[in-house]
Amino acid sequence: STSHVVSFSGAALKLRAACSYLLLRTGGAELVLHTATCQSSPNQICMKSLELREGGTSVVLQDDMKVGTPEKHAKVNMFSVLQVTVGGVITAVPFRSEGVTVTQIGAILHQLRSEQHGFTLTFTPHSNEFMVNMDIAMKPNTTGLC
Repeated sequence: STSHVVSFSGAALKLRAACSYLLLRTGGAELVLHTATCQSSPNQICMKSLELREGGTSVVLQDDMKVGTPEKHAKVNMFSVLQVTVGGVITAVPFRSEGVTVTQIGAILHQLRSEQHGFTLTFTPHSNEFMVNMDIAMKPNTTGLC
């Protein structure tokens, strides 16, 4: 799993603790990475969720690990369920509201697009990876780790 974030400038930042990191602030929006101890490796830090905060609304993309019901004498199976919450409520995708679009691509990838703030976030929790692509015109109005 990936245990660091690479900024737009190329700097590698280690994820050393279970906490929240402000990745991007532009206009009235913030993109926050929440980390936690890895479920499969308690000595490592993994990405738990990515959250877009804008106005009074929060859109959270996360991987909700579930335990499958094994048949008799079978191994317990863990499977990944991509989950989106809007304002704390689990929301079906695709989702679109006020210039924010959330889609799921295949079984393992979330995509969040903010038209107003000119960025696209892709999040693959299964491989502990995300990427932020941003319109170059938005750079002067942007702060944060990325």
